Amino acid sequence: MTDFNVEKKSGLCQIQGEMTIYQAAEMREKLHEGFLKCAQMEVDLSEVDEIDSSGMQLLLALKRAGKEADQSLHYVNHSPAVVELIQLFGLAEYFGDPMLLPSEDKATAA
Repeated sequence: MTDFNVEKKSGLCQIQGEMTIYQAAEMREKLHEGFLKCAQMEVDLSEVDEIDSSGMQLLLALKRAGKEADQSLHYVNHSPAVVELIQLFGLAEYFGDPMLLPSEDKATAA
């Protein structure tokens, strides 16, 4: 199950749980609503334990909407699942947000 909340005053949003096709429609609507109500938005991804291409599409769409509206949007505290998918799709440069990458030692041990 996925849980997320957008604090409209601060523009802080934390997503917990899954960002998959099963939550995509509901998440899209709520994230977009929150984004429209905030001058700037910061999305904390530290508690995302599963993400698929639908979840990544949501992150891409929200980032694109921010660029088009000239509105500040940043993804922070990327979970290992999010980092893995961003690397798989080669999207780190597109997002442009600072992201801690796992060390090669940890990556090869898994």
